Amino acid sequence: MSQNTCTRCNRALKDPQSVKRGMGPICYRELGGGIFEADMEVDEKEWARRDELLRHGGEVDFGVNWQYPIEGNLLPTLYTLRVSVRFKDENFEAYGIVTGPGKNEEVIFTSTPDIKAAYRAAIDAGPRCSAEAFQAWKQGAREARKMMQKSGINRATCVKRRDGTSSPGRDYT
Repeated sequence: MSQNTCTRCNRALKDPQSVKRGMGPICYRELGGGIFEADMEVDEKEWARRDELLRHGGEVDFGVNWQYPIEGNLLPTLYTLRVSVRFKDENFEAYGIVTGPGKNEEVIFTSTPDIKAAYRAAIDAGPRCSAEAFQAWKQGAREARKMMQKSGINRATCVKRRDGTSSPGRDYT
């Protein structure tokens, strides 16, 4: 995947690594990117060990705390993604399990004979999906604001104090 704007903040990307990843270094780090980078920096003996482990039914897990984009979802944290690598049908697969209200499905990020490519796809999937979930949440919030405006409701009238009275705050619409 390659793009010229950050998936999370929509700023222009100039660095070749950021363009390839689809995210600038700050957004990538804020979304948990970089946590598993050391997993790519191992010698060939370790890659061979991993290859054997996966071919014999093993699995490598890259975390479950990623967010997953669901169109129209106003609460992105409701849908989480567990990212893993496995060997299936003569290929290494980077895949995820999406869970949330009414959802438990598998998503394949890549299926390749190259173990390193599968690891890279898995490592990049968590932050990328979390960035896409953030964008989906922002879009959902914009749509909700439009619906409120059409209904004549402004955000200030929706804010209630703990004692039940309305906040006289500003109208932020």
